[in-house]
Amino acid sequence: MGGKNKRGTTSHAGFSLIELMLVVGLIGIMMAIAVPSYQASRDRATRHQAITYLLTLQIKQEYYWLNEGQYRRLTGLPMHNIKGVSVSEEEKPSAGYAISVTLQYLPKEDECRTLTITPVATLPSQCWLG
Repeated sequence: MGGKNKRGTTSHAGFSLIELMLVVGLIGIMMAIAVPSYQASRDRATRHQAITYLLTLQIKQEYYWLNEGQYRRLTGLPMHNIKGVSVSEEEKPSAGYAISVTLQYLPKEDECRTLTITPVATLPSQCWLG
């Protein structure tokens, strides 16, 4: 296994403890950079899924309004399958309907935590871009 080196002593193949610690440290640094970036990308994707879901509901509601003369309740619309998102509707809204999604991964004080769609508005408007 070990061969003679130039000094005439036996050498051993393998990693030293310092080399192993260096590799583990580098992996730790790479993970510290990668994990927050991954979480931000996942949160952004969830937000875009929720917005797409709300816009789909808006299209369906307008279809029902044109064909049936009334909007449907949330229970008569397609359900979502988005992890970390809850959906609710306002009871007897003055605008016809108001459907909201709550992005549960955002802090409660974040103004973009709840996104709402009505026949005439997307609220809060600054949260629907980007």
